[in-house]
Amino acid sequence: MTTPTSTASAAELTERERAALTAVAIGLPHEVAARHVGMADRPFRRVLAGAARKLGAAETIHAVAIAAALGQIRVDDLRARTCPIYPTPLPRDIRAWAAEHGIPCPARGPIPSHVRSQYEADTLAQRRRQQHDRRAIRTATP
Repeated sequence: MTTPTSTASAAELTERERAALTAVAIGLPHEVAARHVGMADRPFRRVLAGAARKLGAAETIHAVAIAAALGQIRVDDLRARTCPIYPTPLPRDIRAWAAEHGIPCPARGPIPSHVRSQYEADTLAQRRRQQHDRRAIRTATP
């Protein structure tokens, strides 16, 4: 009989599976972890299930433990990681933004890099304007 670790040693996780397991290992709820990795919730859960299947784990947390034990995700990296201040946007948010601004973007599949970079530049400019406005309000208040 094979143990989960002996089966898992032959299975190499994809980068996406490693990122998903790492986000869960940090302690993020699945919805937040999915955004952190840049995926929607349902595909994220499928990636986690696939990783657990590859590792022979019964549950996600078991898959995290096995992956850490096999060195596929590094525990010392987990301690240093934190959730980003601005989470990765969902593809549907980028597509909605592109439609509002008249930028052609495919309805399915990967978001083109030029669309993603325009979206990030625009949202960064919005955040800076909001920060500027908040500072102006604070300094104007006696």
